[in-house]
Amino acid sequence: MCGICGIVNKRAPGGEAEERTLARMMHALRHRGPDDAGTYRDAHAALGHRRLSIIDIAGGHQPMTNEDGLLHLVYNGEIYNYLDLRHELAERGHRFRTNSDAEVLLHLYEEFGPDGLGRLNGMFAFAIWDARARRLFLARDRLGIKPLFFAFTAEGLVFASELKAVLAHPRVSRQLDLAALDEYLTFMFVPAPRTMVRGVQKLPPGYWLQWHEDRVEMRCYWRLPEGSDNGRCDEAQVVTDLRDLLADAVRIHLMSEVPLGAYLSGGLDSSLICALMTRVANGPVNTFSVGFHERGYDERQHARRIAQSLGTRHHELMVTGDSLALLPRIIWHLDEPVADAAAIPTYLMAQLTKAHVTVVLTGEGADELFAGYDYYKFFAWGERVRSLWPAPRSLRGAPGWLRRVTAFRQCLPDRAAAYLALKSVFTEAEKESLYEPAMMRARGESSVRALAAPFFSRGGDFLAQLLRFESAYWLPDDLLTKVDRMTMAHAVEGRVPYLDYRVVERVMALPSRLKLCGVVGKYLLREIARGVLPEATRRRRKTGFAVPIARWARRGVLRDLFTEDSIRQRGLFRTQTVRRLVETGSADLFARRQFWTLAVLELWCRNVLDRDSTEPPC
Repeated sequence: MCGICGIVNKRAPGGEAEERTLARMMHALRHRGPDDAGTYRDAHAALGHRRLSIIDIAGGHQPMTNEDGLLHLVYNGEIYNYLDLRHELAERGHRFRTNSDAEVLLHLYEEFGPDGLGRLNGMFAFAIWDARARRLFLARDRLGIKPLFFAFTAEGLVFASELKAVLAHPRVSRQLDLAALDEYLTFMFVPAPRTMVRGVQKLPPGYWLQWHEDRVEMRCYWRLPEGSDNGRCDEAQVVTDLRDLLADAVRIHLMSEVPLGAYLSGGLDSSLICALMTRVANGPVNTFSVGFHERGYDERQHARRIAQSLGTRHHELMVTGDSLALLPRIIWHLDEPVADAAAIPTYLMAQLTKAHVTVVLTGEGADELFAGYDYYKFFAWGERVRSLWPAPRSLRGAPGWLRRVTAFRQCLPDRAAAYLALKSVFTEAEKESLYEPAMMRARGESSVRALAAPFFSRGGDFLAQLLRFESAYWLPDDLLTKVDRMTMAHAVEGRVPYLDYRVVERVMALPSRLKLCGVVGKYLLREIARGVLPEATRRRRKTGFAVPIARWARRGVLRDLFTEDSIRQRGLFRTQTVRRLVETGSADLFARRQFWTLAVLELWCRNVLDRDSTEPPC
């Protein structure tokens, strides 16, 4: 795993000044690649690479150049089928100097151009500079496992693995994108292609971009399948086929020249990955779990049972409210504001992991593929039972969940509106009372409805539409962002076998009744785990990676962020509304989410936007 960055210009770059800029960009990415660093420069391009050595430790130095010295590659990720591709390319006459997957990417591009992306199975973000044509090619993997940011300047284009490295370029401004801010306050993350900074974009998952002086072309090479086929299928055969496919995904994700491990919560998703991993690993597997002192949040006993049954070398970490002191540094590493409190234990667990292994497998993606979250049941059943829900006579003083469920009911059959009513951190009505009038005018019309609407239609399978929407945005821009940034903060590579694109394509094409069967979520995954995991684990109800923020939020480190002066100086929100959330933010579930979302935003502004973001806060 690595960090990449680069600058390309229409005219000859600025000599020493540009060298200093590239050095600052690489410095901002140093945590992603402590093992090696390299640069390439010519009259129109400057490329930088920070390396965490995983494959071909001796020969995988980057930037990497092809035989005639015209193509130059910087790459972040792993290509799990690179040996098969290498064999195919060798038969076509390509000659290899190293054993790295990076060199396979170079030759694949030489042979097939952008069409070669469809042959890759892996997680990746890379840039190829064609020195003769003065053309830059950028690409990102299908599911958005690896990040890639870019910005246009008057001279050309800047790109990097993280936003903070793009911001190290003096031509990139640090102005808030108010439309992105509005989306963040809806979803608690910023959906691609926007970022929180005006003029900086994320390359969306499954896209490539080509820059050639004044011409820019961006295309989608892979899309999430449209949804489930609710026709008949042989369930037993589906279970067998998917068990074999998932086992193969785990097997190829073990490709490494450094020690590997796995995160183990004791739930279905991570336990199944660990069980499949122990079947093919050479020797005992290192597993890692996290615990809390607060009752109702600690799952260590479940993880211990699985670890004992699988014979893993198990490691545990206790997380307390004192870890809030690390929040400024954690948010700096998150790169964009992501109001997912699970980033705290994920950061600390990666710190523990680094002492034992360099690569770790995780269970991200299972809930979005197999319908694991409880709220999915609202969407699966909502339209059918809507008429049975009595509307409350009054919502004055009602808890937040009742107001949201009532709004969900009232919005149906408009599915996009119903989704936003139930899932938004701040609804449109709540934003009107939150925003300063000038902020409301500057924002203009909200973009969140336009973002959700294409995924939801009145016909078709509501649950399938929901799973596709959350796989398109929530998964890459929250969950995968969290895993990538928190593991890379400690130079650990996180891998996600559930998101092998072959698994994704197969599962998303299956009927929703195999995912949510009656009241049983992840029905199909439970059947896949039959005979692989103990029955108690296979049947166990999902708990989720919950964090006791309600109790931690009472601590002054968060409450003290929002003085009247600090709110007024930021100029975005009404002082009275924010102060009310500060006072109620540990009581009501939705008020707590809102308070946490604002706290993460304020800390991000202070530690990324308002200061030299190439250095983490102390």
